[in-house]
Amino acid sequence: MSILLADIDATCAALGYSDGQRYHAASDAIQGLKHLIWILRRDLDNHEYRRHLGCAKVLQTDLVYMLPDYVNDSDYADVLIRLLVILTNPTLLLYRDGPPRDNHGRKVFLELIDILQSYKSAFTRASLWSSLFDKLKQSLEIVSMMKKKKK
Repeated sequence: MSILLADIDATCAALGYSDGQRYHAASDAIQGLKHLIWILRRDLDNHEYRRHLGCAKVLQTDLVYMLPDYVNDSDYADVLIRLLVILTNPTLLLYRDGPPRDNHGRKVFLELIDILQSYKSAFTRASLWSSLFDKLKQSLEIVSMMKKKKK
């Protein structure tokens, strides 16, 4: 077992918890999220770290609950959205030359697709989409104001 796999587990466990009403992030949760992004950017060719995060279900148990509660905190929101985008990238984008032809590579490819499909149910929460909508609306208002100032 890779040392980074244990590091991923420890980082995920230290993000915080949900009490059913609100997500309570740990004091260093932002650093943990940034650390997960750092790990994913250094993922191996067999996507071991991405698969491990998928099997740990951190997106379903932490990230989708954290975003609605911390969307107004720009530091949290930016890091969370960046991590969500990285985790939900289509599998074919990870394989520039197309799906692998060897048996092991094909197995990993299909496992990544299964992980992405398991994320679908986590994105059915209305609070998640309304918070993403609000964040996008804020960003577009800022861009609109900047364009008006240039004129």
